[in-house]
Amino acid sequence: MESSLSASSLERGEFGEGEAEGLEQCAEGYKEGDRVLVLYGKGKTLRTYEAKVKEIERGEEKCNYLVHYSGWNSRYDEWVDGGSGRIAGKITGASKPRPHFNKVSFYMTSYQIYLLLLGHLH
Repeated sequence: MESSLSASSLERGEFGEGEAEGLEQCAEGYKEGDRVLVLYGKGKTLRTYEAKVKEIERGEEKCNYLVHYSGWNSRYDEWVDGGSGRIAGKITGASKPRPHFNKVSFYMTSYQIYLLLLGHLH
């Protein structure tokens, strides 16, 4: 029997008889809203990205997590098998602010570079 209960369903009491017992079976211990690190990609492109657990689907033997990658379009949201090892861990504490670079501010004309080399531009 596969059940698709979420942590918010548990909080609201929206589960059938006997279904609440199966909620303890997720060994990973992640809940909705947790920020986690998820492995994404294949081979040389395999990287770890920050994601947020949006939903949890609990089955008899395993849990699946719907994750949203931070800063990505929602079309990249995906279900990750809890037992696959792709979820590398939970992120605790405040998230690091992403640096915002304005490409225009790093652009220098050849004349500005010339003046910089001559020592006339600070």
